Amino acid sequence: KLDNLRAGELEGCRLAETADFGEVSCAANERVLIINDQLAGCTFARAARFGPLTLPVGASVTYNDGRPSNFRLPSQGAPIDGFGLILPPGTKGDFCFRSDTPEHLEVSRSAYVTIDNVKLTGWVGFDCKADSAFERGTLFEDAMVAGKWRQRGDLLSHDDLFPQKGG
Repeated sequence: KLDNLRAGELEGCRLAETADFGEVSCAANERVLIINDQLAGCTFARAARFGPLTLPVGASVTYNDGRPSNFRLPSQGAPIDGFGLILPPGTKGDFCFRSDTPEHLEVSRSAYVTIDNVKLTGWVGFDCKADSAFERGTLFEDAMVAGKWRQRGDLLSHDDLFPQKGG
């Protein structure tokens, strides 16, 4: 129960049981964060929409002024479709400010996302000012990229992946 609390009295706690905040169901025994009487973060007890994504049970999320801010997929489970990509388990992501487009994804080094048939891992960045166009990422495995042989771990830019389109 959150009734009768003064402003600033609840920064975060673990829920004793599953609790619903509007359409979001937050999981028992997980941390919940309430700021200015708004849900600011929790772990989903059931699959739910989060901006343009449908996130599974166990996904951790935070909100900024009621808007999706960032998420982390559970480390176990099926990949999800998001942003036109297949996001592997454990992927973390941040949205562009006040937007439903990705600013970056952080993918486990043992997993990858595919952009234009190129497998990328680690930190994958997008340009918030250009409809979240791919900006940079790390090559998951040795591969031919735009006609050039590149090695696993190489940092790729938008121009490396799309040289004919320029910056």
